[in-house]
Amino acid sequence: MPPYEVDKIAVSDHPKIAGKYRARARYRREDGGPLHDVYGTGNTEAAARRDLKRNLAAKRDTHHGGSSQVTTTSTVEQVATVWLESKRAQHPALSATTVKAYDKWVSAYILGTSYGRLKIGPASNVVRGEQHLREVANGAHKTSQRGGGEGAMRSARKVLHGIMDTAHRHGAIASPTRFKLQGRTVEDERNHIDTHRAFTRDEMHQVQAEADSRSADVGDLVAFLSALGPRVSEALHGVSWVDVDLDAATVVIRGTKTKNAKRTVTMPPWLTERLRARAGLHGVEGLVFGVTRYASKAGQPRDLSNVLETMRSVLDAAGCDWAGSHTFRRTYATLADESGASLGQIAAVLGQDPVTTSTYIKTRPVAAAVDVFA
Repeated sequence: MPPYEVDKIAVSDHPKIAGKYRARARYRREDGGPLHDVYGTGNTEAAARRDLKRNLAAKRDTHHGGSSQVTTTSTVEQVATVWLESKRAQHPALSATTVKAYDKWVSAYILGTSYGRLKIGPASNVVRGEQHLREVANGAHKTSQRGGGEGAMRSARKVLHGIMDTAHRHGAIASPTRFKLQGRTVEDERNHIDTHRAFTRDEMHQVQAEADSRSADVGDLVAFLSALGPRVSEALHGVSWVDVDLDAATVVIRGTKTKNAKRTVTMPPWLTERLRARAGLHGVEGLVFGVTRYASKAGQPRDLSNVLETMRSVLDAAGCDWAGSHTFRRTYATLADESGASLGQIAAVLGQDPVTTSTYIKTRPVAAAVDVFA
C-alpha cells in the first residue's frame, strides 16, 4: 500500500460521543514502517470519512524523520548549533573570519529569540520565517547587535538557509525552505544594482559630501575607494598604517583575490592629506580604516557587513540608489581611461589583469583597424 493511502475505512458509532460517528483506517508513512491508525469524526458516516481524509492529509504533510543530532523536535537554536559546528569543521577551507561572522549572526539573530525557540518544523514555514526576517530588519530583537536594516536581514537570511539545509540533510524537514527579503530576494537585490554604470564626477562629489556628513566614519573610506578603486574588502582589511608612506604618497594594498592583487600605488595629493589628517586624529596603529570609535580597539578590523550597510544608506541618500560598493572601482577605471591612462596602468592600480579591467570601463573608443591586406 502506498504511503498515506488507505484501502478500507471502517465507520461505527463514536465510542465516547453520543450521536457522532467515528471513522478508522490504517496507513503507512513514507519510511515503510509499521501501520498507524488515523481517525475521523462527524455527524454522519460520510462526514466522519471526510474528516478522516483531512486528518490523513495533515499527517502526510507533517514530516517524520531526523537523525541522532537533529530531529523533528529539535529547536531552531539546536539546529543552528549543529550548523555552526559543521562550518567550524570546514576551517581552513572556510576562513576563520567567515566562521566568526556566522557565529556572531547566530548569537544576534537566533539565540534568545522566540523564533529560535520554535521547533524546526513550524520554523520552516515560509510566512513565519519571513516574519522573523522582518523583525530583524526592524531591530525588534533585543539580542540583535546590529540595529536592524537590510544588511542585518541579509545576514539573518543566510543563517536561516544554513539552518534549514542542515535540518533537511538530517531528515528533520522534508525540503529546505527558502525565504525572501521583504518580497525581494538577494538575486533581486543584486539586479537592482546597475553593474554597467559608473559615477559621473558630480555624482562622486554628492556621494563624498554625504559620506563626510555621517558619524559612522565612512568619509575617508569613500575617498580612498574613489581615488584608487580598490575592492571595499581590500580597503577595510588589506591596508595597514605600516604600508602607508605619507611622505612618498604611496600605499601598499594587500589584496588576495588575484596574483596581482598585492600592489603599491601612488596616491593623489588630496588623498594623502586626508590620510595625514586621519592619522593625526585616530593614530597610526593597525588598519587604516579599522575601528575608531573605541580607543581600546583602535585599528582593529571593522565588520564588512556593517560598513556595506552604511554605504548603502549613503548611496541612497546621495541619489545613487542604482550604485553599489563596486561602482567606485568601475568609476576609477572609467575616469582613468578618459584621462588617457593605458589599460595596463589602470590594471596595475586595480590589482588585476588588463582583460578583466577592460570590463570595468564604461565606454571605450572604437579602435581603427588597419587593413593589412590592402
